[in-house]
Amino acid sequence: MYDPQMDAYFSLRDRSAVTDGRWYGGEPIWVTLEKNGLISGTYFWPGSEAEIKGYRPTYWKTYDESTPNEKRVQEVLQWLQYPEDKRPLLATLYFSDVDTWGHRKGPNSEEVARAVWKVDSAIGLLINGLRENQLWGKVDIIVVSDHGMAQLSPKRVIFLDDFIQVDKVKIIDWSPVLAIWGTKSELRPIYQKLQQANPHLHIYWKEQIPERLHFRDNPRIPPLVGIVDEGYAVTTHTYFRHHLDRFRGGTHGYDNRYLSMRGIFIAYGPDFRNGQRVRAFSNVHLYSLMCRLLDVPAAPNDGSPDSTKFVLKTFVTSK
Repeated sequence: MYDPQMDAYFSLRDRSAVTDGRWYGGEPIWVTLEKNGLISGTYFWPGSEAEIKGYRPTYWKTYDESTPNEKRVQEVLQWLQYPEDKRPLLATLYFSDVDTWGHRKGPNSEEVARAVWKVDSAIGLLINGLRENQLWGKVDIIVVSDHGMAQLSPKRVIFLDDFIQVDKVKIIDWSPVLAIWGTKSELRPIYQKLQQANPHLHIYWKEQIPERLHFRDNPRIPPLVGIVDEGYAVTTHTYFRHHLDRFRGGTHGYDNRYLSMRGIFIAYGPDFRNGQRVRAFSNVHLYSLMCRLLDVPAAPNDGSPDSTKFVLKTFVTSK
């Protein structure tokens, strides 16, 4: 993404951006804890390498994808064995296996099935470690994914250079959300051409984006946005020829109404109802849920504690 006020670009591949706290507009749960004098630990959780609002987790790691899942689990278990005055009240773990292979081979591939087994095994190590340390049943565990994954195909590709001169416009992101920067006058002919380009590409001025997507108000959202239908991709002929395998894998970022974009929520512990399957809810409510579990005041956010109260054994309806 591009920030016009900072005149800077953000990419997860850019270490200087990832560790720059200016990019993080919200308040992570570990910042909420540290602000209240409590201890937190994050193991590779996205955003945890930056100082945000003047705070960092007490324990954190510089991201290294090559670190074995087993090592990640063992180090978190070590944190939980610290004396009470050094022990984190919250510990996070991040595993990238399913996302990595979902992108490379697609969500229905054998590689993704093996990645799911690998992550499941890591969670099994965590559970066994909690049992060995007499913590099982005393801590709350939440397992989530940040998004789903949809299958791509070389037959579902929209070539942007069939319609506009791509080297004449400032394209910040390509697919599945096309992000184009410029002035209204510069972008008006682009808008007119792309409106009729392909029935699977939906072009909006920023203020026209459907309200349910909550993608209008942030200054980092570009003036012109294109959203493609599920399983479609936007690219150029040259990129397609040189990176064909990338259009045989999977991706995410499509309209969240698609079932393929849904994540998971699995929870167990003394505060959660057992053996219950609950109705779907948005990930945006997880911060409020965790604040309730940790008994800390939540920072202003778009979630609601009442939206997840049905997963808890006991709850008090907020006023």
